[in-house]
Amino acid sequence: MRASVLFEQGKPVQVEELDLEAPREGEALVRMTASGVCHSCLHAADGSWKGVPVPIVLGDEGAGVVEAVGPGTQDLQVGDHVILSWAPTCGRCHFCVIGRPNLCERRQPGRGVLPDGTTRMSLRGQPVYHYGHVATYASRTVVAESCAIAIDTRMPLDRAALIGCSVMTGVGAVINTAAVPAGASMAVFGVGGVGLNVVQGGVMVAEPRGHLRPDRRARHRCHPAAGRPAPGHGRAGCSYGGARTREDLPRLVALYLAGKLRVDELITQRYGLDEANEAFRALAAGELGRGLIMF
Repeated sequence: MRASVLFEQGKPVQVEELDLEAPREGEALVRMTASGVCHSCLHAADGSWKGVPVPIVLGDEGAGVVEAVGPGTQDLQVGDHVILSWAPTCGRCHFCVIGRPNLCERRQPGRGVLPDGTTRMSLRGQPVYHYGHVATYASRTVVAESCAIAIDTRMPLDRAALIGCSVMTGVGAVINTAAVPAGASMAVFGVGGVGLNVVQGGVMVAEPRGHLRPDRRARHRCHPAAGRPAPGHGRAGCSYGGARTREDLPRLVALYLAGKLRVDELITQRYGLDEANEAFRALAAGELGRGLIMF
């Protein structure tokens, strides 16, 4: 499989032919259709985020088609169209059981490996790490079953790629975490890939008629883009828009198909895999709403 590989932070990524191991128990092999170009990957590439293991295949937002499944896989089958989620869930811990799998206690944060602690990619016999558990800047990738969410096959997979991170994070911050009521006032600071979808989430919960009186405005506070509290407002952050990935990602797909969620308008530019460095440049320059790497 071909992948865009980061060998050293602060240096350009390079396209390489990598070896990809078959999926193990509870895993799936996905042939990628598209990957979003996310600020988190830019931060990993340019060195803004320290401690990223290398060599690593970046990309945490994508969609594709299941080509193979490992033994014991229960929810996926060959041919399924899937959105990839960077948040693997165990389904058994406290947060998974109470319906908050975005806070799964057994997730391994930022180590560049699958939930079992190993990688499936290698180059000349040396392991290559998976960014965000999914490594979407690759023509094919192996992921944990909980990171591949089956969706309606009517959904265009290039548009579906963005639902996996930026759309879910922004819309989910409004409808899940802050639970903004209809007619409330919202302020959004920064309208990048996430901020645009916070605005979109506000539109989705808005009342069809006019504005409510000031004394009925909600005062919910949420700072979704970096998962940190807004300055001066205490602990008010959220993770992944409070996503219940198995339920919320198909729900957002249904909203798109019903014409109630806008994704096409988010896409500024499409790139080939060998144009990942140009995509990063354009993102850093503020030229993209969302860029897509197409396979």
